[in-house]
Amino acid sequence: MSRRRKLLEGYVEGWRSMNSELVLSTLADGFTFDDPALAEPVTKAAMAAYMSSWNDRVKSLSGAWRYENSHEVVEDRDGALLRWKWWRFTGTDIEGTALTKTTDDGMQYERITYYPNMPTWAGEGPGGAGGSAAAAEPARRRPSRLRL
Repeated sequence: MSRRRKLLEGYVEGWRSMNSELVLSTLADGFTFDDPALAEPVTKAAMAAYMSSWNDRVKSLSGAWRYENSHEVVEDRDGALLRWKWWRFTGTDIEGTALTKTTDDGMQYERITYYPNMPTWAGEGPGGAGGSAAAAEPARRRPSRLRL
């Protein structure tokens, strides 16, 4: 199994078990997590706080930290492992997609989207409520900075 495949598996398992130490161990130095419900992307340094607030937020929507994946596409080419999946929070109408890019240096990014409804925490910073002036603004979709 390639190093990037092992890193991706560690990242996925870290999210499933809400183990921020495991997730952090898979991230490249320049990692970003792009959640359109937030004003700014989450950096590697802010990832543990984001995961903690994510867990609380999802529990507030559905009463439990659970999600389902229904489709997944993975391609390993030119030194990068790209993974796309469709997900849904169990017990809610919130669903979306996620795209990750992993190299042998670690997870480079994850980009998520929401369909059809944006969660109620739109605009909050990665550490929770009130993290930025954007928290008071209406939810809006930021332009994508996707690098493949």
